[in-house]
Amino acid sequence: GSITQVQDSATAFHFNYTIGNDDTFVYSQIGWSRSATFGVPAISLTKYDPVNGSIFTIKSPAAGAYFDIQYCNDLTVGNWKTAVANVSMAGNKTETWKAPVGQGKYYRLAYQTQHTFGTPVDLTGGLTLAVSGPAGKKLKVEVIDENGNKALYYLNLTGTTQNYSMSLVGDHIPTNFNIKKIAMVNFVADQAQMGAGGTSADIVSIEIKDLHYVDVVPANPALAVGDISILPGIWQNGAFASSLPGATGKLNQKSVTEFSINFDITAGDSYAGTFSSFDNPKTTPITNPANPIETIDLSAQTDLVLGLKLLSGTGNVFLELTDIDGKSDSVILTGVGATEKFYKVLLSNFKEIKMGQIVSINVVVKNSAKTSETVTDKTDTLEIRFGNQPLYPNLPEIKTTTTADLTNFSALRPAAGDIEPCWTATTGTCPNNPAVGGSKTLNTVTALSQTSTSGFELSYDLRNGFTNEAGGDYRRWAAGAITFPGKTTDLAGLFNASAQDLVLEVNVTGQSYYKIDVVDVNEKKVTLIVRLTAGRIAITKSLLDSANVDGFRTDQIKTVVFVADDPYATTGKITVSTLGLSYIPVVPGALHNTALVTSLPGYPSLASSAGTVSGALPNGSITQVQDSATAFHFNYTIG
Repeated sequence: GSITQVQDSATAFHFNYTIGNDDTFVYSQIGWSRSATFGVPAISLTKYDPVNGSIFTIKSPAAGAYFDIQYCNDLTVGNWKTAVANVSMAGNKTETWKAPVGQGKYYRLAYQTQHTFGTPVDLTGGLTLAVSGPAGKKLKVEVIDENGNKALYYLNLTGTTQNYSMSLVGDHIPTNFNIKKIAMVNFVADQAQMGAGGTSADIVSIEIKDLHYVDVVPANPALAVGDISILPGIWQNGAFASSLPGATGKLNQKSVTEFSINFDITAGDSYAGTFSSFDNPKTTPITNPANPIETIDLSAQTDLVLGLKLLSGTGNVFLELTDIDGKSDSVILTGVGATEKFYKVLLSNFKEIKMGQIVSINVVVKNSAKTSETVTDKTDTLEIRFGNQPLYPNLPEIKTTTTADLTNFSALRPAAGDIEPCWTATTGTCPNNPAVGGSKTLNTVTALSQTSTSGFELSYDLRNGFTNEAGGDYRRWAAGAITFPGKTTDLAGLFNASAQDLVLEVNVTGQSYYKIDVVDVNEKKVTLIVRLTAGRIAITKSLLDSANVDGFRTDQIKTVVFVADDPYATTGKITVSTLGLSYIPVVPGALHNTALVTSLPGYPSLASSAGTVSGALPNGSITQVQDSATAFHFNYTIG
């Protein structure tokens, strides 16, 4: 015999069947929980002595749940006491347990051979179905509680859809039937009541509300990059994969809206995916007992739009939402291929979870025997587009402060400065902006102040930056920098982080973290994420090496850049404290008094010239005139 079942929606399914003899039956099942039978643990006494007591060897079965170790002195049923509760059956594992001296004369293991998975439901209100099936036949219905007790019914089928109501009470119901703990409902067909089946007239169709169902969502060709969803409050962007069967997944991130996973799901039934989590990893039941898990409320949002693309294969991908209770619901996004496609997913499809408390949004690929639930290439790259993802999920992190002394740069005298994004998207030198008087950058650094050799401070306004999330254009940042005077022909003027740690004190306001770019003389860069807003930090060689930037020279550091780019920040300050910076004081003027002017010794001569910082030919001139032994003046042009 055989049964072919198809689920049409969250409210309907149908099946057809073939039954070859009167000993065969087939069934379709709606299930909430199930039971499994476990093996029996074995116990033996291996050693006894008056000092150490009894030592037992316990071997767990290949599959099992838990057992209790119990003891008593007289084998009376009511006198058994528990010595150790809930010992895990580890699966063919042998371990020893030592009983305390004088605890008991007899020992035993108490265990369960049956264990229930899932949560039974309460059907006190009865069960009403709409069913159509072959006229004149009888479909058997078994309503089964968590202990296997059955309430049985036959439905007289008419060939048309009819409602059938079962109260689940009455004298035909077993006395120990638990209507509040229903595990499953079976629809059973045997040859005596349903015939041999196999024709279109034998199809049984059943309507019942709120079945688990994974909706299928095709790509929408009317959508484009500009339509993707931009969600606030995503704290973490990462990858995961099944451990058994084994799979791998590695996250790569291009921008706040573009990321991808390199996956290997070669093993059957394995899976891999990405997660975008709204839970702040810094909050715990200790740090925030009232709300240790952060979520997003999507109950009022109608849809979620995202873009998908596979590097080489084709297939279908799961979009999964997980709520604060750990429950998940998903849809299947079909037709993913080598050209990016966009999907509008109606959030009304997610009926089984708390949409007001969503913890994460996951995109999952599976190696499934069902072609409708898998991809053709089991080793591939899936590119995903929606935002806003945190920009730096895989960067080396600084999470703690240090008590080490500040690094003294007096021998090198690096210069402090600021860096702003280019006024237009470019990968080269910023061109002049004709609309803003030739300015080359966006005014994200509104002030830079240095009053000594021991630090500097900048003020930023990221509202002056520019962001096109959908297009991957992110110029909403501001930065301060320490630049060492050395170069490839003067390595002594560079900082050697292989020889000593780089210790700085950094305080930021207006954002929840800051970023540090450490750039070597060859413009190789290591980016660090600092999960602090105040305090002294140490940048070590091991931390820089952990970034695995090919060719990066920790002994030839040219620039250290302090970046403010928190997507939720607007204005604030970055204050850097250190020792030995280059500093040129600004001298204020005072009322002119010839008597106070310095008389120079040695009668020096005047001279003038022009030059360039780069060493190229200058584009400028100076005209100098000496008026007397006490005065001179000059004019200049700088091209």
